[in-house]
Amino acid sequence: MTRAVSHRVTAATALAVAAVVSLAGCTAATPVVHPTGSPSATPATTFSIPPATSADLARLVYRTASDSQETTVAVPANATGFSIGAACEGAGSSTHIGWTISPGSGGPAISSGRVRCDGNNYVDSALVPGSAQSVHLVLTGDLRQVRAAYVVLQPSG
Repeated sequence: MTRAVSHRVTAATALAVAAVVSLAGCTAATPVVHPTGSPSATPATTFSIPPATSADLARLVYRTASDSQETTVAVPANATGFSIGAACEGAGSSTHIGWTISPGSGGPAISSGRVRCDGNNYVDSALVPGSAQSVHLVLTGDLRQVRAAYVVLQPSG
């Protein structure tokens, strides 16, 4: 005798599967730039803010509430896109920071992202709109639970 087996997928089950699938994409062993806007992570042994380099177009470092959380910078003439590196250390696994990149002259965001404050370095990418002469980078999120964070913008292309 053969029995028909029916499977019922609840909303909770679907959400749990979606969460596992989305988290699985954030554990790459080396930094990878995803043009789709999905940041990838480089596992950190100890959180540290990387030193400034000549390749940095913009750099926001947060350690205290008095640290600047936004900046506007000129876009190099040959840049076709940006690489965005971000990381933070927070009070718990639910702590996050984010960033937005907008045209320096105002307007809607070109790119935005959000990363978990787990000490990992996340890398993402964004395209430069053809008419942008400058961009505005803003560190976003509730920083009250963040011990330290950074967002670094570098040109690509």
